[in-house]
Amino acid sequence: HSQLIRLISYHDWDGATALHWYADYRRNEVMMIILDSVSEEECYQLLSITDRWRRTPLHRSCWGGDTESLKVMLNHANQDMRYSLLQMTGNISNTPLHLVSYNGHAGVMKVIH
Repeated sequence: HSQLIRLISYHDWDGATALHWYADYRRNEVMMIILDSVSEEECYQLLSITDRWRRTPLHRSCWGGDTESLKVMLNHANQDMRYSLLQMTGNISNTPLHLVSYNGHAGVMKVIH
């Protein structure tokens, strides 16, 4: 179990983890398998990891307009954790909601709401 957490937490050249890439490429089934296998607290820790631009996997899903990966991530966190993840800011102080608004992803906004 600790090896899984360590592998999923590993940063690539851009500071991204596997969850960042799964969010980018909509690998929602794999993301769900990983998040199902860790505790709620470990899930929050994994989803809070930022890349070199200070973006979380949630930021990347919101930027890309992927409602399904967003649902996977938000369904694995309690209300306080969801709120905290949605308040995290990227390198130019953008929250995931800023990215949704900027790109006009109404479907993502409905999932968050």
